[in-house]
Amino acid sequence: MKSKYQKVKGTFDITPENISGWTDAKNKLYELAEIFGYKEIITPTIEYKELFEHSAGEDVDVTKEMFSWTDLNDKSICLKPEMTAPVVRAFIEGGFYRSDPLSKFFYFDSLFRREKPQKGRQRQFHQFGVEVFGSYSSEQDAEVILFALEAIKKLQIKEYNLKINNIGSGDTRILFVKHLKQFLKDKKSQLSPSAIEKIESNPLRILDSKYSEDIETLRDAPKISNFLSAEEKDNFSNLQDHLNSLEIKFSINTSLVRGLDYYNGNVFEIVQNDNRSQNALCGGGRYDSLVQQFGGPKTGAVGFAAGFERMLLASKLNAVNSNKEKIYVGLHLGNNDLSFIKELVEMNQPFFIDTSDKSIKNKFKKSQKLGFSIFLDLESRTIFNHESKKETSFKKGSYLKDFLNS
Repeated sequence: MKSKYQKVKGTFDITPENISGWTDAKNKLYELAEIFGYKEIITPTIEYKELFEHSAGEDVDVTKEMFSWTDLNDKSICLKPEMTAPVVRAFIEGGFYRSDPLSKFFYFDSLFRREKPQKGRQRQFHQFGVEVFGSYSSEQDAEVILFALEAIKKLQIKEYNLKINNIGSGDTRILFVKHLKQFLKDKKSQLSPSAIEKIESNPLRILDSKYSEDIETLRDAPKISNFLSAEEKDNFSNLQDHLNSLEIKFSINTSLVRGLDYYNGNVFEIVQNDNRSQNALCGGGRYDSLVQQFGGPKTGAVGFAAGFERMLLASKLNAVNSNKEKIYVGLHLGNNDLSFIKELVEMNQPFFIDTSDKSIKNKFKKSQKLGFSIFLDLESRTIFNHESKKETSFKKGSYLKDFLNS
């Protein structure tokens, strides 16, 4: 039978058969955050639209794809499309720059973008990520990269590569973009229509184009590494030294840029080793000017974001059996003594009561199929252990507790 209503395109239900794998993966990421000493932060689902227009830039995909509307006070509101800007706002608004100048946050949150749904990319999706405020050091960059790699390992994702680059400061990029624009204009006839549209508005985004004609043309394009200052080159070299000391394999990709205007300096991306266009698992880097742009003090900042759905698709993690330690209780409909429920609750014993009109035999088979370790027949007062294949009678009271503790 088909539902009268359908879910909105680009959204999905996390149903009970999938929730244990989802929760297990999420818990592993939370455990990792605790190991690294990061604290969780949750920001509102809605924010003022200008927060993202100011930080991300007006001519980038994230800004174009926002779900937004004008409220009764004539304010532009949106569903948040990314997490860095809200966390920066919270860092300043919460006064953390005074109380905790070196702040390390992590988040797991729902985000929204009105883009064409693809495998691993939805209009409502989830991100796990971190943001660190109060440090300009390459050591901090290395720690964030290590965190990202450990997150991927926790989810047992295989076959991936770390790519790094340094995109310089604002002044460096202004000079680089000037030369890049001229190159692109000269090669305009060899570029894709998508790239041609970005020459004036956002030429850096052309560098990570997936169109074959752009990739071939860009082989001869100016490299930002040739425009870096001595200090920026040293910082990038230090990052490489730290990664080597951590025995982290990486490659330098001089075409690697980030999709948002606020990034500067060291940036990175972790991608799967396949030929899909949507193969990025995680990306991040520095954004040292954003706190100040939002009205806070000059503050070094670095972070990463990872698409949770895309990581789950790549994960080899086996979902835990959430029913393993539960009791499946089969009732004969009618006059039942339900006082045993209180006993199970007091023992903190998880259980599931089958109140359907099916036969006890049917309920027994279902408990086995769903992976429950114990089946309890309330009317005949018997317990069957699926693992040991042993059936035992029980009486109300202490015997049930003794049996479960044995």
